[in-house]
Amino acid sequence: GVGGGAREARVGGDASGEPGDRWAPRGVLVAHLQEHRGPVRCLASSHDGLYVVSGGDDGACKLWDCGRLERDVSFRSRLTYASQGGRVTALVSLDDDDRIVASASDNGSVHAWRVEYVERKGGGAAAGEGGEGFGSRRASPPGVERYTGAAEVATVSRAAGAVTAMIRTGTKTLCYSTARGGIRGWDLRSPSEAFRVRWDPRLGVVTGLCCEASARSGSVKSGGHDPRWFVAGTSAGCLALVDLRFAVRAAEWRLPGAAANGSRNQSTTGRGVDALATATDLQSFGDSRPVVWCASGEDTIAAWDVADGTCQRVLAVSRRLDDGDSTRVG
Repeated sequence: GVGGGAREARVGGDASGEPGDRWAPRGVLVAHLQEHRGPVRCLASSHDGLYVVSGGDDGACKLWDCGRLERDVSFRSRLTYASQGGRVTALVSLDDDDRIVASASDNGSVHAWRVEYVERKGGGAAAGEGGEGFGSRRASPPGVERYTGAAEVATVSRAAGAVTAMIRTGTKTLCYSTARGGIRGWDLRSPSEAFRVRWDPRLGVVTGLCCEASARSGSVKSGGHDPRWFVAGTSAGCLALVDLRFAVRAAEWRLPGAAANGSRNQSTTGRGVDALATATDLQSFGDSRPVVWCASGEDTIAAWDVADGTCQRVLAVSRRLDDGDSTRVG
């Protein structure tokens, strides 16, 4: 549990534009994108906001141009990558050098493919075609005249079951988990594994991954280094902290209620981890300790300090018929 009295705050709100006024989402529908022939399971966006890629059970990855969504009346995808097979389970955008997207499938494969396009006249050459890429720190996304294709860069398949989660851990390095093979690292420049984390099956199948936010990912100033740690969440309600420098589990703990006796080594059928995200607004927690958000169970999100495994904050939706939905912070 978390100490302190419960406080309630309404979700949403209007931003006046005055200095110090914090923006809050209002839930206004901008566009309805309906091309997938099944459930959409994952999304990834380029770091400069040029495009968003969606993937789902139909096995297709579709690219949506964010600029066109704001001004066009016909909302359609600009590229489709459907050469992987299986159902797409995870997407990651790699933008430092080339505009590369990595897609994972339940057939156990991971594909890396480059987004190719032609810039409008007066702009530089398209990324991936000898031109300026995201690594040049351009001030704004390039103006795209048309998208020309999705070129496969590299593929990997370890025959270890479905890929369940995937994150970026370096400029050309991915980390992904499989249903039977634990957690593996893949450097796109090499056919061999970059690293492999030994995994105890009693911890459960990995269902979510998140890593330390680095300056290279454009999220948090951290000296320009690649992530040094990541957290894995499992179907058994376990969180594991992994030291990327040595590819070993440094600590692990179970969510409240996940194990009847509180043992972190006992298999459990308790609530699993649905999603993980690295906290970026660390000032709200009072210090610079590493914190991750964990979604587990219905309408509940908790912030965990991964250094000592303590819960710092809980956000839960309170269903009240007389006042609509509200968020309880306790």
